[in-house]
Amino acid sequence: MFSSSPFPNECSDLGKGENSLKYKLSLLFKKIAVRLFPTSQFLFPSMKGGLRPAQLYVIMKKIYETSSEKFSIVEVGIARGLSSVFIAEALNSSGKIFSYFAVDTFSGFDKNSIFREQNVHGRMFNWDNYDYLDYLSYCKSVKSKKLPLRLVRHTEYDKLLSAQTFDMVILDVDTEIATLEYLRFFYPRLNKGGLILVDDACPDNKYDGALRAYLKFCDERAITPLFLRPKSALIYIDAE
Repeated sequence: MFSSSPFPNECSDLGKGENSLKYKLSLLFKKIAVRLFPTSQFLFPSMKGGLRPAQLYVIMKKIYETSSEKFSIVEVGIARGLSSVFIAEALNSSGKIFSYFAVDTFSGFDKNSIFREQNVHGRMFNWDNYDYLDYLSYCKSVKSKKLPLRLVRHTEYDKLLSAQTFDMVILDVDTEIATLEYLRFFYPRLNKGGLILVDDACPDNKYDGALRAYLKFCDERAITPLFLRPKSALIYIDAE
């Protein structure tokens, strides 16, 4: 079993360079670009990316080996939508009838999660990387590119998705509080043979919040941890 906090205290010094003027100007440029050009290639670009080969393999295998003609997936933490574009194209090519929910705060990391990561676990990274995003820009981009996604705000997911079941859940929210919250919500809603992929949950990852949440949840449910290096952890539901 890995330690729930495998990083030395020196990691708290990481990210100091992100307070530079160059970094702040780049963030300002992103904010301006998103608001002025929400239908551009900046959001949901057509390029493939965001997923590692091992993750791609597991996701594609799950899509194509599921015997049902229907497939339901929820992706939590979509950032710029790189993974969303690839997975949506894969689902289209599979010929399955699918529903694809994309959950995000659309405003960056939750403040309570940031407080815990910084003040309890000493993770003094710059957590403002996604503050330039906003919900309306996402909606315009999805509509203009005709992406088969249903966008769901973090504040509404528990109401809108409570009656849904899923074949695949992809979590990429980095922090312990958010990851554990989503694991507890979606695990009981997995179909038989379902899969949860937790990104950034391997022991050697810079952001260890997802790892802490994953190990805590596995302990709660008596699940044997299963890591997909270099970045992810998995939870399967038996098909029988």
